[in-house]
Amino acid sequence: MSWFQKLIYGVDPDQDQRTLDYTDAELRKLNQKKLQQSLDKQAKGEALDSTDWTQETFDQAEANLKRGAIPNVQGEIDKAFDEGWDEGAARIRGAVGNVVGTAIGTPFKLIPWQLWLVLGVVAFFYLGGAKFLKGKL
Repeated sequence: MSWFQKLIYGVDPDQDQRTLDYTDAELRKLNQKKLQQSLDKQAKGEALDSTDWTQETFDQAEANLKRGAIPNVQGEIDKAFDEGWDEGAARIRGAVGNVVGTAIGTPFKLIPWQLWLVLGVVAFFYLGGAKFLKGKL
């Protein structure tokens, strides 16, 4: 199914997941190595400079790595597809609603309300409304 996903999405989600997992693991190794170098330097009694890491810097880097990780590439793709689908459907509904609303609303807006009132009274009498008023006026 990998070729089908690559055809539809333009990428292979399984390969992307493997790549992300690998790069996250490599970054963890590099972070650990950088911390260890700083701890070794500190153990030798050398002063730390701005490029050296403390445990706090390492913890922050690991937290950022964890926060930025994508544990499920396929799930992210599905979520993005659903969001795009919903957004597209909302735009279509909005466009159709605007067209229909304009087509129906424009004639009513072109005729002044006073004329609508007169037309309503004329229609009332034309449709037999006078018999309801007979003897009451």
